Amino acid sequence: MTLESRIKAAVRWSPLHPSYIARRALRNAIRRHLHRLSGTLIDLGSDRQPYRAELSNHVDRYIATDFSYRPGIDFLSSAMHVPMADSSVDSVFMTEVLEHVSDPFRAASEAFRILRPGGKLLLTTPQTWGLHGEPHDYYRFTQHGLRHVLTDAGFSIEVIEPYAGTIGAAGSRLADGWAEYVMPPRSVSVSRWGWRFALVPVGMLVWVPINIVFPILDTIFQLRYDPIGHLVIASKPEAQA
Repeated sequence: MTLESRIKAAVRWSPLHPSYIARRALRNAIRRHLHRLSGTLIDLGSDRQPYRAELSNHVDRYIATDFSYRPGIDFLSSAMHVPMADSSVDSVFMTEVLEHVSDPFRAASEAFRILRPGGKLLLTTPQTWGLHGEPHDYYRFTQHGLRHVLTDAGFSIEVIEPYAGTIGAAGSRLADGWAEYVMPPRSVSVSRWGWRFALVPVGMLVWVPINIVFPILDTIFQLRYDPIGHLVIASKPEAQA
């Protein structure tokens, strides 16, 4: 890894990044449940495989797939059409993907199909978040919506929990909203973005304190009515054998 890559990675997981609250809460939630995964694991919608190293410590084989190529991808695949045999993997990892799938019921059914009986699904998806990955950004899910989609596919729900609560979600949207205003999109050059780019240092003075204070308040008050998102652990019943 180059020095530039190391710096970017350090910033990505620090309060200097406007999405720090959401990323920190999501990573902590996933880490609490990695021990539930084992055997052969497929990472559906793996993108840059941010959890590859940690997942590899818990499973025997890690398979990465996505609908577009990234370094490290084993094969290209939509979450709705996975070219694998029935009951061929022990674990399915699907984080921040379901909102980008046009037919979430079909995606859940595919995950169920390729899992062996007794296999586990670890899934996360947002409830309160801005547009991202456009134009393929279709849904936001409450815990009740996730339960409906997964039980319809045949899963048994073992865990469903929020990652970051209402206060964390509010802080995250404030930080990200301000960053969206002052930082140019990737498709727009800094020169075309104009004077607003000069506000980036000022923006950091806004979102860094938010990223530090709001997670503390979120932990103290434990308001979970409108979280950033949810993590689900679901299993394929042994009776499917």
